[in-house]
Amino acid sequence: MALLYYIVRRVLQLIPILIGISMVTFVMARLIPGNPAILAAGPLASPEQIAQVEAQMGLDLPIWEQYIVYMQDVLRGDFGTSWRTGLPVTTELFSRFPATFELITFSMLIACLIGIPLGAFAAVKQGTKFDHAIRLLSVGGVSIPVFWSSLMLILVFYSILGWSPAPMGRLGFGVAPPQHLTGMYIVDAILTLNGPALSSALSQIALPATALAFAMLSPIVRITRTSMLDVLGEDYVRTAVSSGLKRKTIIFRDALRNAMLPVVTMIGIQYGYSLGGEVLVEQIFSWPGMGRYAISAIFNLDYQPVQAFVMLVALMYVTIYLVVDVLYALLDPRIRY
Repeated sequence: MALLYYIVRRVLQLIPILIGISMVTFVMARLIPGNPAILAAGPLASPEQIAQVEAQMGLDLPIWEQYIVYMQDVLRGDFGTSWRTGLPVTTELFSRFPATFELITFSMLIACLIGIPLGAFAAVKQGTKFDHAIRLLSVGGVSIPVFWSSLMLILVFYSILGWSPAPMGRLGFGVAPPQHLTGMYIVDAILTLNGPALSSALSQIALPATALAFAMLSPIVRITRTSMLDVLGEDYVRTAVSSGLKRKTIIFRDALRNAMLPVVTMIGIQYGYSLGGEVLVEQIFSWPGMGRYAISAIFNLDYQPVQAFVMLVALMYVTIYLVVDVLYALLDPRIRY
């Protein structure tokens, strides 16, 4: 009951946070130099035509009134219409969401499957050459920008070695998408037993997921190593060792589980951060996700998609933190809300 009360309270706390984010985003979008009405009307439009477009877009109203109208539409689930494409922003964003979600989730799986064991083994082998190599790797991951690692991966594996297909989206040329079930090509290809689509989707996602995973990997390795070192120094671990229990059992059954609380926090932070950080990766690899859509909207002064993208990312970010807090209680029953 306490956990349910905590979840309800946290959900209610999200309301003022999201309102504040919407206000900041709304104002910042209108501080960008340029007039979207001029772009929508065309370079040959007369001042009267531009004024008419401004009225249609609601740009002739005071900014506070524009915000009220915008929030009224948002509460109805309407994030406006993109003047550039003429389509509802909600439709366009959610059509691109599966591509972004698939890329980030695949990247996080790679980062966790590699980062957690590396961090744990580095703690067990503290002070050895293996430990120093892992620490050097984690420092490199933090220092190298994701756009640089993306370009280097394309240069090496596509241009030089020719092992990877061209970075041109989610599927290779001539490969038909699998039957639409979730919108995630890998999942849909597995569910429909579509071998060609699965093979192409995996080969296309390999490089962008690796670039993102390398950026996520370093913090996960470092926090896992630090947490494992703290747990391995606890009295109950030394008692278990002196009692003759197998070292593998102590490390993987007892120590690693108790070291996972800060690791789960870091995974949540990295997952939420990557929702905005994957924008550059999507642009470089021509990945048709929400980030690439938002960049295109910024360049064209298309306010509505930018605002909707920021709001959706913010909602997902705070939701991830809520899920992390709930996982705390499942990992450690001593936690009470």
